[in-house]
Amino acid sequence: MRKRIVTAAAVMLVSLNTFALAESPRRPPVETLISQVQDALFIVARKLPDESLPPLNTAEVTLQTTVGTSQKGGFEFFVVTFGGKIDEEEVQSIVLTLTPPSPKDPSPVAASDFAAALADLIVASAKSAKKAQDRQPALELSKLVASISFVVKSSGEAGLKLVFVPVTLNFGGGISKANMHKVQLTFGKADKK
Repeated sequence: MRKRIVTAAAVMLVSLNTFALAESPRRPPVETLISQVQDALFIVARKLPDESLPPLNTAEVTLQTTVGTSQKGGFEFFVVTFGGKIDEEEVQSIVLTLTPPSPKDPSPVAASDFAAALADLIVASAKSAKKAQDRQPALELSKLVASISFVVKSSGEAGLKLVFVPVTLNFGGGISKANMHKVQLTFGKADKK
């Protein structure tokens, strides 16, 4: 009986490993998405002070991932992309709290369309708080927390080009918690000029 259980477990492990190998090339590695988010934060770090917007203190990024095997062997996390079928039970969450760089830090060579789109949405969040501060009587902002939900589409060779798609009112079907990522932004008090 024990031998059958061990054999069944080994067959299941091989089956899961084969599934992960088959799925991995179609899903980008987590490092690819984290790099894009970091590039967006570089853009934001420069734009917010230029427009006298509240500073971004932290960006908490929640990524929906799957575990697969890397080409070098071993396990690796891959980003869940929009358009593929995945069950919630197969999804692992990774939560990173990032602090934006100083506007004086050297920026990456060139930001992707993904990073630029995410940066634009982060700046739009800060602008909404700025409008409330500028009205009379002025609203004193001590903290603003904004949450941006988005999905990732992959395209190009091996699915390594990422496309940022914000979740909007007119988004349509096919979205679930299993393929929706989130960035929670915490803005602080803006310096008075």
